[in-house]
Amino acid sequence: MLMSVVIDSVVERTFLSQAERDKYLEILEQLGPERAKLEWLTAKNLVRNKRDFAHFCRHTLGYAKMLPDHERLCQWMQANQGTPKLILMPRGSFKSSLATIGYALWKLLNNPNLKILIYSDTTEKAERFLLSIKNHILGLEGQSGFRYLTHQQTWEVNPQEKTWNQSAIVISARTQGHFVPSIDVAGIETSKAGMHYDLIIFDDIVTDRNITTIDQMDKVDNCYRDALSLLMPDGELVMLGTRWHFGELYGRILAKDAAHWQVWQRDAEVSPRGEPFPYAAIGLTQDFLMRQKAAQGTKKYSCLYRMSPQDDETATFKHEHFRFYQPAHNEYFDRWLATLYITGVLDAIPPPTSDHGDDAAITVVGTDAAHTMFLLDAVAQRMSPEQQIDWALALHAKWRFRKFGLETNAFQKMLKSTLELKLRELRSKPQYHPFEIVEFNGVTQGNKERRIEGLQPWHEQGLIRFPGTSVETLTGVWSKLAYQMIEFPHSQHDDALDSLAYHLNLKQAGYERPQEVEYPRTSAAWYEREIWRPQQLKELQRAPRWRRPATPQLAFS
Repeated sequence: MLMSVVIDSVVERTFLSQAERDKYLEILEQLGPERAKLEWLTAKNLVRNKRDFAHFCRHTLGYAKMLPDHERLCQWMQANQGTPKLILMPRGSFKSSLATIGYALWKLLNNPNLKILIYSDTTEKAERFLLSIKNHILGLEGQSGFRYLTHQQTWEVNPQEKTWNQSAIVISARTQGHFVPSIDVAGIETSKAGMHYDLIIFDDIVTDRNITTIDQMDKVDNCYRDALSLLMPDGELVMLGTRWHFGELYGRILAKDAAHWQVWQRDAEVSPRGEPFPYAAIGLTQDFLMRQKAAQGTKKYSCLYRMSPQDDETATFKHEHFRFYQPAHNEYFDRWLATLYITGVLDAIPPPTSDHGDDAAITVVGTDAAHTMFLLDAVAQRMSPEQQIDWALALHAKWRFRKFGLETNAFQKMLKSTLELKLRELRSKPQYHPFEIVEFNGVTQGNKERRIEGLQPWHEQGLIRFPGTSVETLTGVWSKLAYQMIEFPHSQHDDALDSLAYHLNLKQAGYERPQEVEYPRTSAAWYEREIWRPQQLKELQRAPRWRRPATPQLAFS
C-alpha cells in the first residue's frame, strides 16, 4: 500500500502542502521511486526558478560569484517588472550578465511566447549578448545548468525551419506563431519599423563613440524615443549602462523623466549602505580602481566607476558653475527685460559652399544692473551671408539691440556694408530702432582661445545665465552652446561660444528701472528721431564729403 511507502527526505522537504504530498504519491505509484524523484525535483526546481530571478541567475545560469548587491538587483528587477528601469553600474560589475542575458532568459522561461529586442550602440555588440544567450540554451556557457532545467524540451530549433542565427532566434518552446523572433537584436543605425516587442533591453547604448558631439548625443536620444513606438502597450523597458557625459541619454532621463523610471545606481567606491569598494570580490578592488583613475583621469573614471559625471580638473567651464533663469511670457518678465542692456553678436562664416566647419552663430545677451549676463536668444546653423543679415535684423526687431558686434575681416567686411545698407532702408519705417555697430578686427579681435577664456571668471561666479533648469534639460542651440563650453578647448565646434565671448566687449550694466523705448508719435522725441534726423542726414549726404559738418545730435531722444 502507498501508506507504507517511504518518501525520500530530499523530496519530503519540497512539499509546501498536503496536496503536493498527495500529488507526489500518485507520481510515485506511476513511475517508481527513482524516476518519480527525478521528475518531481525537476518540476519543483523549474517552479523555483520561475518564481525567483536571483535563484535562477545564481544556481541555474551558474553565476556563483554573485554578491549580495547582485541578489538585491535581481529582486529589484523582479519587483518592478511593470515599470521602466534604469540600471547604472560600474564597468565590470556584472550588470549585462544579470540584466540583459539573465533577464531575457528568465522572462522567456516564464513566458516562451514573449518577443524581446536587445539594443546596443552597434548591432555587433547586441549580437554578442545574443550569442551568450544561445550558449546558455545549448549548454555551452561555463557552469550554466539552463539546458538541464529545460531538458524535457530543448529550446534550439533547426535553422533550416525556423529563425536561429547570429541576429535573431525563435525558441522551440514558443506555442504561438509570430513573425517577430523570440529574441531580436539591433544597433543605433538599425531600423525595426513594423516590429513590436514585449521587452526592450538597451544595454550600453551610450558609449565614448557617441558622446563626442551634441548631435551624436541627440541621435542616441532619438533612437531611444523611436524605439518606444516598437514597445507593446503593456511592454517592459530596461536600460543599463555606465555614465559618460552630463548630456547623454542617461543624464537626460535622470533630469527630465526620473519620476517615471525606477533607478538602480551604484558606485564602485562605496555602496548605498556605506560599505567601501562593494565590488572588490569580483575584481573592482581599491588598488585596481586607483590604477584606473590614474590612467584614465578623474573625469572618465568618475563616469565609468562612480556613475557621476564630473568636470575635468583642468576644465575651463565647469558643469557645477552653470546657472539658469526661467523665461516667462507676462508683464513682469517684460518689465524686467526693459531693465537689461541688450547686445547682439554675429560670428560669421563664409558662404556654405566653402569648407569651413563651423556654423554661423548669432547670440543675444541682456546684462542687468549687477552685470549678470542673461542669454536671451541664439541662432547657430549654416547660413548664407544674406541669411545671416536677415537673422540679425529679425533678432533686433524682437529684442532691440543697443549694440551689435561682428568681425570685419576678409569677407565679413561685406556683411557690415550690407547690414548698414539694410539699416538705411529701414530708417524710414515708423518702428525703426537704431543700434550701434561695433567692428571686431585686429587688436580688438584678439586670439580666439584667449577671448573665450575671458568668459571663465563670469561663468565661475554664476554671472552667465542660461534659459532653463539644468544642463541636461537644455535643448537646441542652448544645449549646443553648453556642450561647447564644457568641452572647450577640445570641442569640434565653437561658433556659438565664440559669439558669446565677443559680448564682453559690448556689454554694459543694465538699469535699475525699465527703460522706455517707445515714443508717442505726437512727441518731440518721435519727430526728432523719425523725421528731423533723417532729413538732416539726407541734406548732409548732398554736400561734398570734405564740407560735411558733424552729424547733428538728438536733443530729446
